[in-house]
Formats: sequence, structure tokens, C-alpha cells
Amino acid sequence: MLAERRAARNLAASISEIFRYELRGPAGMDSTQLKTIQTGCGRRLRIVPGVADVAVMAEIQRSSSRVDLNKMMAAALTLPQVINAISSSNVNVAAAR
Repeated sequence: MLAERRAARNLAASISEIFRYELRGPAGMDSTQLKTIQTGCGRRLRIVPGVADVAVMAEIQRSSSRVDLNKMMAAALTLPQVINAISSSNVNVAAAR
């Protein structure tokens, strides 16, 4: 039991974060483009001598919309149509490793 605790402590001590970065794109760049760049960065970082691993952490960004009922009615749209249009334009990107 004592040997297992020592092994776990040694493993925990050997795992540490050395470098953290945040990838941001210019206005208008979507999350798919950022993910493509991130994948390339991760591949390049993994081949650097001394780098044991690269962990990708993703941040979820949320947005909200306000519907102008006058403009919606002037465009002959219904609220379900607007909701559907917003939902179909959202992009979900899985984190890459």
C-alpha cells in the first residue's frame, strides 16, 4: 500500500503544466477555422523535443439574440422560423487531441 502511494505521488509530481496559450482569431473567423489552426499547433508542439504531451482545452462561448418583432413581421417571418435559422447556423466543434 505504501509503495502504491509513493508511485502515485511520484506520478503526480511529474505531471505539470509548463506552457499555456490561448488561440484567438480576427473578427469574423469562425470556430472551425480556429480548430484547424489549433490542430496544426498541437501537432507541431508534440514534435518539439522535451514536450511530453499537448492537452487541448476548449472554452464554450455563448451568445444571445434579441428579436425585433416589428422587423420580423415586416419580413413575414415567424418566431419558429427565426429560432430555426439561428439554431441551424450554430457550429459545434469537438476538441481535438
